[in-house]
Amino acid sequence: MIEFKNRVVKIIFYVIFSLLTLLSVFVVYTAFAQPSSMMGLPYLIFFLVVFLLLPSLLMIRLFTNPTPHKTRADKQTRAGKWIPISTFLVLGVLATVLMTTLKGSRCEAVGPEAALWDCDFAGADLSNMDLHGSDMSHIDLSSADLSGSDLSGGDLSGADLSSSVLVGANISDAELSNAKLDGADLSDAILDGASLKLASLIGVTGLTDESLANLAEWDGMLLQSEEEIYAQLRQVCEGMSVESAAEYDPFQGATSILLITDEGERHPTTASVPGFWRPESASNTELVACFSEPSRVAWSTCTYDDGTSFDRYSQRIEISVFIARTGELLDMITLEGPSPRTCPEEIIAGSEPRDYLGDAPYGAQIIDALTLLMHEGGDLHPPRLP
Repeated sequence: MIEFKNRVVKIIFYVIFSLLTLLSVFVVYTAFAQPSSMMGLPYLIFFLVVFLLLPSLLMIRLFTNPTPHKTRADKQTRAGKWIPISTFLVLGVLATVLMTTLKGSRCEAVGPEAALWDCDFAGADLSNMDLHGSDMSHIDLSSADLSGSDLSGGDLSGADLSSSVLVGANISDAELSNAKLDGADLSDAILDGASLKLASLIGVTGLTDESLANLAEWDGMLLQSEEEIYAQLRQVCEGMSVESAAEYDPFQGATSILLITDEGERHPTTASVPGFWRPESASNTELVACFSEPSRVAWSTCTYDDGTSFDRYSQRIEISVFIARTGELLDMITLEGPSPRTCPEEIIAGSEPRDYLGDAPYGAQIIDALTLLMHEGGDLHPPRLP
């Protein structure tokens, strides 16, 4: 028997719970009736947990009193918790059945403006198919034959097109952000107006500089693996030139820069830099920023009446920026991180002395310093093949 704290909170609970249940039923129905909503099963279950189960359990906790356990007299429980739990389980099973049935039928409806998101067509023969305007986000088309197919205007964001055959395919105005096209054959493919932002095209064949010049977006696109890019450009940090690198225009500012640690690896700040800063390949790299190992800068010493003392330090790094093609040192930037913590008013007697060390210069600080060397805006020259 559920024991609510009073009649008012009982009414409030059932009103709110009913509204949450109706909302959940509506979302499950919408996901099934409108496949283009891209509300897949994982998203549905997540929605039911966050917007139905957890709020309802919280209300049970706040609005009810614990009651004696049915089998153990020394234990108390909240009987009302089974209302949201059972409702969640019923809707979860219903969503699983509906979405499993839907995916099978939805993925069979191949054609123009189809809802094919998250479908599995790995190795399938889809040559000369009309798929223009289709929602194919996160679709698996690895090793598929799409030669001569019309994918124009389609949403292929996050799609896996690795090792696929796209000979003569029309991919104009398609959205391919975060797509994987490693090893694909793009011979005679039309890419005019396509967005390849953050897409991976490592080892593709048939691609031309002309097709790259007609892209709408290519920020963060990869034409060469990062391992190969760093392997070719590490030597720049030693003042050596890489003749195949892109030409740097000091009047325009750089449009690509590679950030390398003192060990010759990818610097963590790379993940935070603007997309167009990231070079598509070694041949598209203009500048190389080489980071020194952080050094300590003494601030002060904390001393105490018992003779205990410890030092406070900030951290400093030096960034040597080289022109990749010539190996010439362009700029030397020195950055100091935030100040260390202030001296505590007291320390635990007998504790081991330790240094107070501030953080090393962080991502935003590094990006702000490098921005002065980078392109300020306007059109960017298109990438070229490695």
